[in-house]
This record gives sequence, structure tokens and C-alpha cells, in this order.
Amino acid sequence: MRTSHRQAFILALSLTACVLALTAPRRASAYSYISNGGFENGDEAWKVSTQVTFDTVGEPEVLPVEGAYSGKITLSGSGQIAVSQASWLSSPPGTYHLSAWVRATSRLTQVFVEVGETAPEPLFQYSSFEPADQWVHVEGDAELTHPSSLAVTFRGVGAAGDIIYVDDVQLVGAEPVTAVPVDTQTAESTL
Repeated sequence: MRTSHRQAFILALSLTACVLALTAPRRASAYSYISNGGFENGDEAWKVSTQVTFDTVGEPEVLPVEGAYSGKITLSGSGQIAVSQASWLSSPPGTYHLSAWVRATSRLTQVFVEVGETAPEPLFQYSSFEPADQWVHVEGDAELTHPSSLAVTFRGVGAAGDIIYVDDVQLVGAEPVTAVPVDTQTAESTL
């Protein structure tokens, strides 16, 4: 009789563990939203404003953080400039983690790194006057409350000729929601 109580207890404990394992919340797998974040393919996938010159460079000009190349943004005026990459996918609500490296050649250049939607206020913004000629790791989280497309933007304010280097840009979060196309001819013929 004792053995059957013991077996029943072990069976109940095993069933409880299985149910808990199946119903436990799972963390979404990380999806990388940035293409060419190491600039190994030049400016491919990056949108460049008309107020800057954008190149990819490596040694001896600058030692990249990752790979053989870094992005080089040269200010051509004293206003704000932008180099950005949009995720053309529908990003689901959740937390998105940005990681990037920036390096300014002048300590008088103000560097901005932003993650946001098309709305005027970014979901994450980093702004600083960087120490001259030192790589600085920028990272932070952006919380998206509704499905949307996100963009990562690098901006700078400084004098014409000031340079901002960018490398190893990553934005990770939940996998994008993919829309399923509807065949309108089939849908109409079944009505």
C-alpha cells in the first residue's frame, strides 16, 4: 500500500512539472533588425541625408570595432545630419535592444543615436559630446507599445568637416509580424 501512495505522489509531481513546463511563458527569440551593421557592404541598407558625406573606411584611417570597415559620416554643414536604417517590417510590441559604437573626431561634435518610429519623439535617444578619437559603446532599450516600423538614426551637430564613425550596429527584438497576402480573386469567387 505504501508503494502505491509513493507512486501516485511521483506521478502527480511529474504531471505538475510537465504542465508547468508547457504553460510557462517563453521569451521570444531575438531577431536582428539591422542589415549591414558593420558596414562591410558600404552604405547598402542605409539612408543618407543630403547634409552629409557617407563613406566606409578601415585601417589606416580608423581601426574598426568589428570587421574590416566602419561607417564614416562627414558633416558638410553646421546643422543636424542623419544616417538611418528603417526596419521595413512590422515590429510587434515589446522591448528592442540597441547596441552601437560611435567615435567623433572632435569633442565639440554632439552625437545623437536614436531608435524610433516616424513620430517626432524617439523611443530611445543617446546624446553626448564624445571624447575625441575614442570608440564609445552606446546601448539601450526602446519599448514599443504597438506594432510599428522602427528606425535607427545617427545624427550629429558640429562644424563642417567634423567626422563621426559608426560600427557594429545592432537592434534586436521579437520577430516581426509578417502579413499574409489575401488572394482577392479567390475570396470574391467564394462569395
